[in-house]
Amino acid sequence: MLKSSLSLRIQQLTAYITHHARRILLLLVVLLGIYAGTLILTLIQWRFTLSSGMTQDTILRLLASIGVIGVLLGLYFRSPFITRVAYDVGRKAGSLFLGLFRHGREWWTRFSAASFPARVRMVRIPGVLLMLLLLWYMLQSVLTPPKIIVTFPGNDGIEVPLTSTIEVQFDKKMHQGSVQSAFSLTPEVVGAFSWEGESTLIFTPAEQLARNQEYAVDVGRFALSSYFIPKISSDHIVFTTLGHPHVVLASPQTEAPSGDAPITVIFDRPMVTLTTASEKEQFQAAFTISPTLSGEGRWLGTTAYQFRPDEVPQAATTYTYKVPVGLPSEDGGSIQEDTVFSFSTERPHIQSTSPLREYGYANPVASISATLNLPIDPESAKNAFHLIHFKDGKEEEVPMTVKFVGTQQIGMYPAKPLIRSDRYGARIDAGLTSTSGPNGLETPYTWEF
Repeated sequence: MLKSSLSLRIQQLTAYITHHARRILLLLVVLLGIYAGTLILTLIQWRFTLSSGMTQDTILRLLASIGVIGVLLGLYFRSPFITRVAYDVGRKAGSLFLGLFRHGREWWTRFSAASFPARVRMVRIPGVLLMLLLLWYMLQSVLTPPKIIVTFPGNDGIEVPLTSTIEVQFDKKMHQGSVQSAFSLTPEVVGAFSWEGESTLIFTPAEQLARNQEYAVDVGRFALSSYFIPKISSDHIVFTTLGHPHVVLASPQTEAPSGDAPITVIFDRPMVTLTTASEKEQFQAAFTISPTLSGEGRWLGTTAYQFRPDEVPQAATTYTYKVPVGLPSEDGGSIQEDTVFSFSTERPHIQSTSPLREYGYANPVASISATLNLPIDPESAKNAFHLIHFKDGKEEEVPMTVKFVGTQQIGMYPAKPLIRSDRYGARIDAGLTSTSGPNGLETPYTWEF
């Protein structure tokens, strides 16, 4: 009777589905859109978690989404293969459900009609299975091995403060003695253990950790949980302590500052105590300048030192400023080697020439001159100027005399008139200095006419 009733209902459901096929297909299209969105979100999650690897949940969601979309597409486009597979799966799933329902109904009928001892025997096996399942669920967290969920310092940690404690947090309550026995620190450090709750071990060194030292923390596999379950695998955590101070920014470098722009050095940590501006003047200057510049230096906060000159730096001069070895930091470290920076003020360079470069109508009896940006040093200019005659693929130096026109212009006067329509060139050697400073012309300067 039950089987015939179910068969009748299945026939009615089939007829309903046939009658409303278009609506069902529309519903399938909607579901297709939902699953397509789920797939896109899964792919986005995969893209942004690729560096750490896909989780099992992400993979299952991805595969399920692809599978469902494939089935829905096959049904929507009436693919014979997909339709047949879906029909077979549905038929077998329905048969399985009907079989379970039938056996359950028969078991309940026998259970209702049985005596109490018989009922106990009937529920014995299901009851034992249920109790085992419940017991497994309750003891799962107890029987699984403990594991470390976070440490401080973390693995590959750098610039760890010297006064740090070492903390290891487990995912469950631990047997303290076994954990302390399984804990080791290399190089060996004397210290004391303490616990925060029953799952976090804290090791406090008796003295500060060594500066710029790599340490390795090992927690062996015989660290036991409070139920004496071993950790099974060992953990190895490496970190490096705080090093010595160093300069992270220095300005200016290479080129000179404009006007009275300051010279600034910034360190990676506090170098002086935080105090008032007047008291900061008592602290050691962060650097020295050579050649000497008059001006005022002061600490800006605790990590930056600034020197503001009250005179314009000398032209054609290279200045160096040096952070000396041994300059102490507030945390007890010190600069380990002299740190030197430099900048150069404006060098001599050519501003104009006569005749101009590639000029085709130069006067054979006129002088050839060059004007510089700085006063020219006469001693340096004696052998720095050359007049060249280009003829038949050869270069011949033309005899001439050098005369100054003011302090920044110099003229070359040939011993005899130049040959008309021939090509000539003038060259000023690198190293030509000015009276303003020792830095000379950086590269040779040549022009032809």
